[in-house]
Amino acid sequence: VLTAATSTAFAQDATRRYALIIGANDGGTERVKLRYAVKDASSVAGVLDELGGIPKSQQHLVLDPDAASLERAFEKFGAHLQKERASVRRTELLVYYSGHSDGQGLLLKGGQRLPYKSLRQRLKTLPADVRVVILDSCSAGAMTRGKGGKRVPAFLKDSAVQVRGQAILTSSSATEAAQESDRLGGSFF
Repeated sequence: VLTAATSTAFAQDATRRYALIIGANDGGTERVKLRYAVKDASSVAGVLDELGGIPKSQQHLVLDPDAASLERAFEKFGAHLQKERASVRRTELLVYYSGHSDGQGLLLKGGQRLPYKSLRQRLKTLPADVRVVILDSCSAGAMTRGKGGKRVPAFLKDSAVQVRGQAILTSSSATEAAQESDRLGGSFF
C-alpha cells in the first residue's frame, strides 16, 4: 500500500531529469541566418519528451534569444532546479544549443555573444548532480579548451547512478564549421 508518507519518501529518492534547450537561427548581422537550428532544438525537445525521460514540464525551450534573454532563461531555470532539488534525491540536466558560435562563445540575436567562460560559469551555478552539455555549432570545441578539466574513469560502467560532474559534447572542433543540410532539414550533428 502506497501511503502519503511512502509516496513522499519515494519522490525524494527519485532521479529527476531536466533540459534547457536553446535554438538560435539568428547569430547577428555578420552571420547568415541558419535555417534549422530552431527546428533542431524543437525536435530535440520532442525526442526528450517522447523517448528521453524528460517530459515537457521539465524542459525549458529558448528560441532565438539575445544575451539578456538567455541570461534570464538560465536564472529562471536555475531557480526552478533549486526549488525542485528539495523534493528529489538526484537531478540530471541536459543543456542543448544549436546555433552560431565562434572561438570565443555563442553568437546570439543582435550580434551579441555569450562567452564560453560565462557559459561555463553559468553551467556551474545550475544545481544538478550531472550536467551534459551538447553544443551543435561552429567552433564549439573551443568551449572545451578552457583550463580545469581532468580525465576521470569511464562513467558507463556499473554505478552510473553515482556519477557526478559535467560532460561536454560538441559537433565541431575549435576550428571547424558545423553543417546544416537541406536534404535532412536539420544539422548533420
